[in-house]
Parts: sequence; structure tokens; C-alpha cells
Amino acid sequence: MRQPQGRWARIWPGLCLIPTALLVGCISRPLSPSQSTSSEATPANPPTSIAFVFPSDPPAPTQEPTVTPVPTLELASWRYTHPDALFELNPPPPAGWATNNNDHAVWLTDPNGHGSIHFQVVNTGYPLNAESVTRFINARELNVFGGSEHYQEIDRRSDRGVEIITKELAANSPMVIVETHYRQVDDAIWIIDLWMSRDVFAAYSQALAESLASARLNQEIATNLGAYTTGDVFDYANEFIALELPPSWRHQQAVGDNSVVDTFYSPDERALVQVIVFDDGKSMSRTVAGAFSLAILREYYTRDITVTTDRILKDGRELLIWRDLRGDYQGMTTFEVRGTTIIFITVMYDQQFQDYYQDLLDALLNSYSIRPAVQP
Repeated sequence: MRQPQGRWARIWPGLCLIPTALLVGCISRPLSPSQSTSSEATPANPPTSIAFVFPSDPPAPTQEPTVTPVPTLELASWRYTHPDALFELNPPPPAGWATNNNDHAVWLTDPNGHGSIHFQVVNTGYPLNAESVTRFINARELNVFGGSEHYQEIDRRSDRGVEIITKELAANSPMVIVETHYRQVDDAIWIIDLWMSRDVFAAYSQALAESLASARLNQEIATNLGAYTTGDVFDYANEFIALELPPSWRHQQAVGDNSVVDTFYSPDERALVQVIVFDDGKSMSRTVAGAFSLAILREYYTRDITVTTDRILKDGRELLIWRDLRGDYQGMTTFEVRGTTIIFITVMYDQQFQDYYQDLLDALLNSYSIRPAVQP
């Protein structure tokens, strides 16, 4: 797994080693044989009669097994156009298929229960390089599918600029096959997920390839979509809080003696989200927690930091908006105290990428919620 380089290198799992001394400082200054074959010669003089012994009950006639026909999936002769004109394509026959849309996607569901197709477009803000696209794909595969029961990737291949990944998993008990196609078009990435039962995999998979090939994207509309906002989210939660994150951001966790650090990296590694839960078993006032927050920012993010905003949010958390004095990056950190536990949430980005990430990270912080089981 690739570690962040340069100025991001200090901001990852090393945080799990947050020393209690740092807090103390804040307090003080706040082929098998059976398969072989043989051939026997025919006797020269075969017998003229053979003795037969019939069973008392002749066997019942053999019945031919019932064969259930495999449904086929043929594309419509007309083109489907997304309601907001984001894209158009030849979908499966619409008769009887349930359709659901949002401004990024369309879902088509087979009423017979054989499968469903999810088309979506993700705006990445600007065209990602090949390495970033690979990180995008790998993160989404793990975040969306990797946690499913009996998950197993069974094939991965590239075909004319399209990355195709096939996996098997349990979805509400029965095993299904999911084939996902990824295709980059400038600053957008097409994603098509085909969920199908095993008996229709071959037929539906071919139709999916044809449908993707028929797709046409309205690049102007795609560019105006919010970066990494698709309506699909990765629901992150620990025992205290929950957040909604982009499924294509890579997740890494580190656990120490008194802390757990969860970090989510954007595909280009120009922005990140980090959640720190620290508990050394000692109670902590808000004043001490504030001093501890600044100590962590200066120790693990940047020593040259200035806090431009410090205020209390409606939900009781304290918000610090800060920036690196060298002008490299900036961020926002919230913290709260629950008993002996302090919870930090930090979002940060390279300043030159502010236009791409500011709105997304604001929305991410606003997605914060308290886990019901542990509400104070």
C-alpha cells in the first residue's frame, strides 16, 4: 500500500503513537486412475444366447431434467437520455424495468429479480493521472464491495481503455456476480455496476459491454457536477460518530495504545479526512482539549500554523479553521470531549486545489452525526 509522500507523510498512521506526554504538556502549558480408459477386443465367437434376470419391479422411465431458459438482455433500439441531459445510452428494454434517477446516475432494475444496472458519472474536479485513477478504482472496489459477505474478486482486465472488474459476493443471502466497468473521460469517470444472478451472467454481461460502448457523455454538464458528489457515499462510523465520505477515497486505519486513527485520502492525494479518537482514561476539560488540539496540529500537521477561526458549533463541537503559513495547505479541525475521550475530525487540502475540494469537505463535516447508541 502506497504511503503519502512529501508533506503528507507525517499525517498518516504515525498519529496512532500520540504520546500521553503531549497531553501532559498541554495540561502544564495547558488425471486420476478412475479417468483412464481401456479397450477390449470383441470375442471371435460371441454367445448365441444370454441369460437375463429381471428385477421384480422394473425401473421407472428416466425423465428428462427440466431446463429453465436463461433470459437474454437486448438493448433498446432508441437511446436513453438522462433527465438532466448528463448522458445518453442504449439501456436494457425499459418495459417493466424500474428506473430511478438523480443528477449523477440512473438505476435500472429487472422486475424478475435477475439483476440491476447502475450507471453513474463522478466528476473528479480535473483529469486525474493514471496512478490516481487506479487509486480511485481500488478504493471504490474495497469500500463498496470489499466488506460484503463471501466477497471475492474473480477477474480484472482492461479493454480499450475500460477497466473491468468482476467479483462474487453475497447480497441479502444469495450469491451474485457484480461486474463493474470504469472509463475515464477527461475530468469524469464513468462507472457501470451490473448486479446479476449467476444464471444470467453471460447474457447480461455482453449487453453491458454494448451499452457502455453506446454511451455518450455531456462533458459540459459533467464538469459542473460537484467533485466526488454522486449520491453514493461510504458510511464511515466508529462507536462515537458517523460521517459520509466518497466511496473512491482510500481508507487506512492505525491503532495505538490510546488512540485510533482513520484516514481517507483523495485519489490524487491532494486532500484528506482524518478522524482521531484518543482516550488515556483521564478526564479532560474543554480548555485542555483545545490546547491538545493545537499541539496535535503543530506536531503532526505543520509547525507553521495560524488559526483564523475558533468557534463553537451548534452541536457543541469546537471548530478551528487554520492554514499553513508557508501557503502550502489549509484545513479545518473539530474536536469534542466525551468523558475521557477526545474526538478530532480534520479535513485538509493543498491550497492550490481549494476550488476542487472546499465545498466537498464542508459538506463532509456537515454530514457528522452522533452514533445513537452512545449519545451523551
